[in-house]
Amino acid sequence: MRFSRVFTKTVEAAQATSHFLSSCGGTRSGKTFSILQFLFLLISQDTRPTINSVVSQTYPQLEKGAIRDFKQIAGIVDDDPRWSESKHTYTFPNGAILEFFSVEKPDRAHGPQRDRIFVNEAQTIAWSIIDQLLMRTAGLAIFDYNPTREFWLNTRIESQPDCVTIHSTYLDNVDRDTGEPLLSREQVAFIESHRGDETWWRVYGMGLTGHVEGLVYPDVEIVKGLPPESERPRFSELFGVDFGYHHPTAVVRVLADSNRREAYMDEVLYESYLTNRELAEMMVARGVPRGATIYGDCAAPTSIKEVNSVGGFRIRPCRKVPTVAEQVKFIKGWRLMVTAGSPNIRHEVNSYQWMQDKLTGQWLDTPDKDANVDHAMDAMRYALFTHYGRIPGNGGRSVTVKMW
Repeated sequence: MRFSRVFTKTVEAAQATSHFLSSCGGTRSGKTFSILQFLFLLISQDTRPTINSVVSQTYPQLEKGAIRDFKQIAGIVDDDPRWSESKHTYTFPNGAILEFFSVEKPDRAHGPQRDRIFVNEAQTIAWSIIDQLLMRTAGLAIFDYNPTREFWLNTRIESQPDCVTIHSTYLDNVDRDTGEPLLSREQVAFIESHRGDETWWRVYGMGLTGHVEGLVYPDVEIVKGLPPESERPRFSELFGVDFGYHHPTAVVRVLADSNRREAYMDEVLYESYLTNRELAEMMVARGVPRGATIYGDCAAPTSIKEVNSVGGFRIRPCRKVPTVAEQVKFIKGWRLMVTAGSPNIRHEVNSYQWMQDKLTGQWLDTPDKDANVDHAMDAMRYALFTHYGRIPGNGGRSVTVKMW
């Protein structure tokens, strides 16, 4: 069995953590093959019959990728008693099992506990599914992905102190001992023929995070934290609340300097299945001042009233006029910054897109709500636009929003 440099990186990373291992890379870097080699050798040494899982979004992904690679690694032949074609499982001599399954149906994530998991092409799977899988994983969780854009793995997993992240490109897919390429000349030539496509080359050639087209807020900056106390006097502190239940409820803290048109966004709360009472209690627990300037979704007057009553807040209904697009246009005139410790806001910023005409491919002047990544974005908009925005009126001239 030949091993690449990426295999060595994988082994070293696994030795440095018992919880999360993230393997980011470009096309044909050998990251999936190396992880499967590592798992094959690791599971073979288990002193008890462990349960291990390899997961992808769809079964065709598994069949053409991870399963095909694993069969080569394990030397599986036709009618091999170790491999169950119907169950997609491999049984090791020590009784350990490696199972392969897809999560096309979310309920596939609701199963018995396992010892380890490898999530293949993690960027294609929703966080809600991963959350369920991790709840049922006792030990090491390994992820690999092409960095098409920032997503939940970057904000929720790689930010953890017990996560080790490795990076690879097609140039790392060489024999670790001899340096001999493990890709053919034709494969390398085909990859390098894409150098002229800047977007493709960045992600699949260099293995660097790509830029998503059609983002509503493409220029948001990630900053370490809120401005230092010495600068705070020039900022007004606002809060925005977007109510949800099955969808997340988002509470965003906004520090805004209207003179410089600068606004910081900081995540206070982002959770589903909260009652209004629980929301009020959590806002208190997380330090939202009772006398703060807070704007909530004007379409939820009952929720505003109950949270105010329970928590002693003074949440005011936001202004949603004129259109969302016009409100967004106002906000895009600001320099927007989000703190590094706000994973859900960061995820939404990097996923919140304009709607696109399916026939022409043209971007429309309406944010895409169907993508379900607008909760923090709405909360921020309620606060910033309601407090500082302008609405049409007064004979066509713009007038500042009148406050209560």
